[in-house]
Amino acid sequence: MAAARALSLLLTATAGLVFGACGSGQTGGSAPAENLIVPPIQAISRTVPASTFGHNVAFIRSGCLEVPLGPGVGPRPPQRSCQPGRAAIDGRAQTPGTPVHLEARLPLKRPASLSQEAFFAVYHSQGSGTCFAVVYAIAIDPLVCHGSVKRCPALCVRSFAEGKKNASLGRPATGIYVLVAGTVPSMAHVLRLHFPGGTTLTYALRGPLARGMPGRRIFMADVGRRPKPSRVEIVR
Repeated sequence: MAAARALSLLLTATAGLVFGACGSGQTGGSAPAENLIVPPIQAISRTVPASTFGHNVAFIRSGCLEVPLGPGVGPRPPQRSCQPGRAAIDGRAQTPGTPVHLEARLPLKRPASLSQEAFFAVYHSQGSGTCFAVVYAIAIDPLVCHGSVKRCPALCVRSFAEGKKNASLGRPATGIYVLVAGTVPSMAHVLRLHFPGGTTLTYALRGPLARGMPGRRIFMADVGRRPKPSRVEIVR
C-alpha cells in the first residue's frame, strides 16, 4: 500500500475522532418513516487475535509515538522514548492473543484509493472492560478502544474521517469522507445526525446487538463527503 494511503489510515485511526457523542445525545420528536435511511450494515461473525491488527500508535501530550504491539503490517513511525496515556493503556487488548470479535461490516462508497469497507469489533481490554473498535483495514489500523461499557453510555457514537482535501505527492485529492459509527441504545428505533449548516440525516436503527455490551446496538453510517456531525439525537 502506498505511503500516502498508509499515512491517511494512520491519521484516521489516531487523530480523526474529533466528534464523540458519548453522553451528549438528546431525545427529539418522531421522524416520518419515508425519510429514514437504512444503513447496509452486515452482521458477521469472525474472531481474530489482537495481534492481527496494525500497530497501536499512541499520540501523547509530548507529541511522541509509541509502537507497543505487532507484528501487524501497518505503518511504522520512528520509535521514540515516551509513555502512553492511561486511557491508551487501559484500552489495549489484554494480550496479543486476546480474541477480537468482528461483529459487523459496512460497505463504503468511496474512490478506489480509499477504504471500501469498515468493521465493528469487540474485545476485552486491559482496564476499560469490554471495548468496541471501528477499523477500515484490519491488518493496518490499530486496535483502539473507541468506546466501552465502563467509559461510555449506550449512546456512544464517533466520527472517522478519511481522504485528502488537497492533492499532494502526485496524488489527486479525494475529498474527505466521514464514517459515523458506535453504539446506540438497543431499544431505540431512530437516530438523527445534525451537521454544521443545518443539514440532517435520519437513520433507522437495525444493526445487530453488540456482543458483550448489554443494551447496545451497533450503528454504522457512511455519510459521504460531509463535515463531521455536530450533534446526534435519538428520535424515538
